[in-house]
Amino acid sequence: MQKSIIYIALLIISCTVFSSCSMFSKRYEKVEKGEYKISANGKKRFSLNNVNGKIKVVKGSDSTAIIVKFEKTVYVKKRELNNSIDDQITMTLDTMGTDVKIESEFERRRSEIQFGENRDNSVDYEVYLPENIELSLDNTNGTIDVSNLGNNAKISTINGTIKITRMTGKLDLETTNGTIKGTLDSTKGIIAATVNGNINFTFGPKVRGKVNAEVVHGTIKTKNLKFSDLKDSRDKDEFEGFLGGDIEGVLGSSSDVKIKLETTNGSIKLTGSDSDSLEI
Repeated sequence: MQKSIIYIALLIISCTVFSSCSMFSKRYEKVEKGEYKISANGKKRFSLNNVNGKIKVVKGSDSTAIIVKFEKTVYVKKRELNNSIDDQITMTLDTMGTDVKIESEFERRRSEIQFGENRDNSVDYEVYLPENIELSLDNTNGTIDVSNLGNNAKISTINGTIKITRMTGKLDLETTNGTIKGTLDSTKGIIAATVNGNINFTFGPKVRGKVNAEVVHGTIKTKNLKFSDLKDSRDKDEFEGFLGGDIEGVLGSSSDVKIKLETTNGSIKLTGSDSDSLEI
């Protein structure tokens, strides 16, 4: 037994000294940038499925095209520097029918001991999207940032923050380990849920709707927002009320707007301006 331990120790030392051992390998960064320009004619839905990397979506200046810029980053051995990045990451683009679908797939690397920081391959996306195209984003590890769109959107990530800025469509937001935050001037409805993380929204004075907030381990706070028809739990882990004044005086579809917020381990904070404050 003792001889075996000594042998393994000597093997590890040898591998450290002589880099020819495949267990130990220095990795080199390799980057490739690209762009898709897709006709928006007849398109109703844009979906993007990623594994590792950041996703950013903004309103495009060209209403006739969907622009997708991407940056692939891989970490390879020296002898692999001349190989195609496609050996590590493949991207598929499907524009058939009324949907545009993009998916990035990562080759699973063998478990190896690496010198220095152990970094994962990734793809960062920047999307310029016209209005009136439904948006679907699915990420595993990485942040998602969407701004200045009136599109309905379904957004999910497992490890990462979701940030929403000036989105007016219906929003379905979900993350497991991360914060959901946003600044909205108006909305047609929000569903936001996280397991380990906070939910923070800043609402402009035109935001109206039925708010239902719930936490398991955390707090719920509102500031500078006016609610009516209030219902909150004794333990302060649930809150329900109509945002934007007296619900009886609401006209049109505003009374049908639902804002549903849930977190398990985290807090919910809603902030506004130009109205009385309330904190629970």
